[in-house]
Amino acid sequence: MYSITGKVLEKMTELPIYEAVITIHAINGPSNDIAQLTNKQGVFKWNDLDNGNYEIIIIKETYEQQSMTIKVNDINNHNFKDEIIKEVTILLEKSS
Repeated sequence: MYSITGKVLEKMTELPIYEAVITIHAINGPSNDIAQLTNKQGVFKWNDLDNGNYEIIIIKETYEQQSMTIKVNDINNHNFKDEIIKEVTILLEKSS
């Protein structure tokens, strides 16, 4: 199985953003949108994902909404105790 883990940071200060809403859904194939909040360190993680492409959307009040596509597969990911992990860092910019 695969996991996506990441950190959401404020673009100018690179400080963690607490309680940003992160949603994920599979681009190719059946998917239920899954949402969670970042913790105090700005960290989020999804486990038990299938190989494929996922879109994540990041929303936090007073910041610009951001989305990104993440490819989860056996290549360019970290392998840790039979779990394959894709790591990302997301920088959010304040709304104008």
